[in-house]
Amino acid sequence: MSGVRRLAAGTGFFTWIFCYSLLHDAQQFYSHKQVTRGLPGWLVVVLGLSLFVTIGTTVTALIKLPLWPWLAMAAGVLVVGATLATHWAALHSAAAALRTAGAPHPADGLGAAVKESLRAGVLPVFFSTAAPVVLFATGLMGWRWGPRHFFAPEPGAGGAGA
Repeated sequence: MSGVRRLAAGTGFFTWIFCYSLLHDAQQFYSHKQVTRGLPGWLVVVLGLSLFVTIGTTVTALIKLPLWPWLAMAAGVLVVGATLATHWAALHSAAAALRTAGAPHPADGLGAAVKESLRAGVLPVFFSTAAPVVLFATGLMGWRWGPRHFFAPEPGAGGAGA
C-alpha cells in the first residue's frame, strides 16, 4: 500500500504544479482582454479548489493520514473539471467578443472545450487526462485496501505490535 500512497503523493504534487499553471494562465488570459471584466469568480473557485485538493492529497499521503484516498479521488475529478472549465471560459469569452463585434463565432460548448484542451500539447494533455486517472485509481485502491480508521498506522508501519 505504501507504493500506491507514494504514487498518489508524487502525482498529486506534479498535478498541483499543473493546476497552479492553469490558474496563472487563466489570470494572464483575462488580464489582457478588454472585453471581459477579469477572471470569473466561479473559475477562481474551481481552480483554487483543485489547487487545495491536489496539495492536500500530497501532504496527507506523505504523512500517512487515511484521508488521502478521498482527496486523491476528488483531485482526479477536480483537475479534469478545472481543465475543461478553463478552456470553456476562454472559448466562451472569445465567442462573446466575436458576437459583440458581429463576426461569426466558434462553438463555445463543452465539446469545443474538450477539443481545445486536447490540442494544448503533450504535457497539458497528460496532466489533464492521465494524471487525474492515476490520482483517482490510487485513491480508489487506497480506499478499498487501506486502513478504515483515521490516524491508524498502516499495517507493518510500526506501532505497539511491531
